Order: sequence, then C-alpha cells, then structure tokens
Amino acid sequence: MKHCKPCGDNKKLCAFGKDKYTKDGLYHICRNCRGKEVSIRYKLNPERHKRRANEWNKANPGAGARRYKENPDKFKAKQRKRVDTLRRATPQRVDRSDHRRVINFLKGLAEKCTRIIKKQYCVDHIIPLDHKDVSGLNVPWDMQVISLVENSIKAKKFDGTYQNRFGEDRDGYT
Repeated sequence: MKHCKPCGDNKKLCAFGKDKYTKDGLYHICRNCRGKEVSIRYKLNPERHKRRANEWNKANPGAGARRYKENPDKFKAKQRKRVDTLRRATPQRVDRSDHRRVINFLKGLAEKCTRIIKKQYCVDHIIPLDHKDVSGLNVPWDMQVISLVENSIKAKKFDGTYQNRFGEDRDGYT
C-alpha cells in the first residue's frame, strides 16, 4: 500500500506508475491523479505540448517505423493475436456484413463527436474481449463510442455491469 497525497487514499502499488528516480521505483501520485494533472497541464498550455511533440518527432524521424523494422516479428505476432481474439469473440450467427456496417456507422459517429466536441473519440467494446474474469463478444451491441481518455482509463477493466464506465465521475474525464 502507498499513500497518494492529491486524492488522500492509500492504494495498492499497482495503482502507481513506474519512476526509476524514486527509492521505491514508483511515481509519487497514483495514475488517476497523474492523468488529471497531465490533462490540466495540457489544457493550460496545449501549444507547448504540440511544439514539444513536433520537436521530438523531428529529432526522431521514423521512430515508429524503426521499431517495427527492428522487431517485425513482435509487431506481427501482436497483430495476429488481436485478429485471433476478434475472430474467436465473434459468434458465427452474427452476419459479418451487418456487423461491419454497424462498426463503420459507430466509427463515423466517433469522428463526428471528435469534430464537434473537439475531443478524441473512438469505438470500443463495453465488455472487454480479453479479461481474466469475463470475455466479451465482438458483436454490435457490445460496442460504444467513448472518449479516448476514458477508454485509456477503462483499458481492460470490467466493473461487472453492462455500462462498464470508468472515470465517468472524475473531473476532466467525462
């Protein structure tokens, strides 16, 4: 257990990110509070963050492509695992053309939300496909349009309900 000063809670060690510069090797505040802190800092000065990202991209041209070239088998294995998981999670009774049509509709809706709300949105499974306790299905009724920030908080978590919302009541994440 470790104490997080901003939220005042004692949390499990897995709730803290890694930090090689501290004695215990963990960041001094929990991931949720760190996310809020970074979000607020970005909102206060988005130009600074964009400028730094552009500088890094110029200093490291093709970094993503280089990682792929150095480890193509690793990337291909990850992609095969994802495709296999999707295939196993899609019941045979689901009409693939209807499924694809619904997914494309939801992707279009996510793009519209991104344009209108000026916040990145994506399509995600409500019940995770790859979870230790439950396995969702790759079906249209298990899909949702969700903000990218909320999706990264939710990750592969499952709260036991079909809503499966994480971060909904947190400031800056709704």
